[in-house]
Amino acid sequence: MKRVVVLELPGMLETSVSLSRDVIRTANRIAEALHQPVPFALETVSQPGSSAVMPDLLIVPGLGCSDASGVATTLESPLGRAAVESISAAYAGGAVVASSCAGVALLAEAGILDGRQAATSWFLRPALARRYPRVRFVADAIIVDDGQCVTGGAAMAQGELMLALTLRYAGAEIADLCARYLLLDNRRSQQPYISISALAVADGLLAKADAWVRDNLQRAFSMSELADAIGTTQWTLARRLKRTFGISTSRFVQQIRAEEASRRLAQGARFDEAAYAVGFADPSALRRLLGRLQAGFAKPRRT
Repeated sequence: MKRVVVLELPGMLETSVSLSRDVIRTANRIAEALHQPVPFALETVSQPGSSAVMPDLLIVPGLGCSDASGVATTLESPLGRAAVESISAAYAGGAVVASSCAGVALLAEAGILDGRQAATSWFLRPALARRYPRVRFVADAIIVDDGQCVTGGAAMAQGELMLALTLRYAGAEIADLCARYLLLDNRRSQQPYISISALAVADGLLAKADAWVRDNLQRAFSMSELADAIGTTQWTLARRLKRTFGISTSRFVQQIRAEEASRRLAQGARFDEAAYAVGFADPSALRRLLGRLQAGFAKPRRT
């Protein structure tokens, strides 16, 4: 039986906290119903370091932070510093540490993600990547399992995170039944949820690129034409896109085409009309692009 501690700090997202507890408890109930050993012993703590046992698994639910300044405020608070120390101690004691959303910043602050791949919320990734350059944030991943550290995307990814841990410690049958009973999806990528415009607004060059692409969607254009139009080089644009979005210039354009097409479809446009409006001569090409986005460009990461 694995000793699980869920760290429930004030201000954490209640849904993320609840998902952490509910998946563990559901896994235990399923194991009992199947006459299998109960996989988890669950303890919840609201004060870092107050657990009487060294956990095998420390769960850090998502913080209620929507931007980098909120993350910084939490990290600099006495409770945030205490949480970082508790995470460091658990990791040093051999515990697997798992978190999602802005909670991943606590793991990064503890230094346990240095040199590792990690996931976090798509809208926080650029800021966290600048603050923690030794962490290899994967732009579109829902879950990154890097052995002793398991990280997830935005707050609702806590469900996928807990399913991944259930699979590791309780087996495929119990993990699958947990997903079925709780109606949790095993999503593969954050890519369908990423808003290019929301991220581009913080970077003047990328905001110009976003606006120019949207103004020219109905025609074919080259990446060099895009770079010239916004007064930069292809190399500089590619570097800025990689740093901010973790994607190539062509993927940047594809994402914008998909966003615009999806918006038109939601407004009632026919599929062929939406395809032509965003520059596809063949509607099936748009269908393939949307299919790739829905499935996720990337497979789940495990290193």
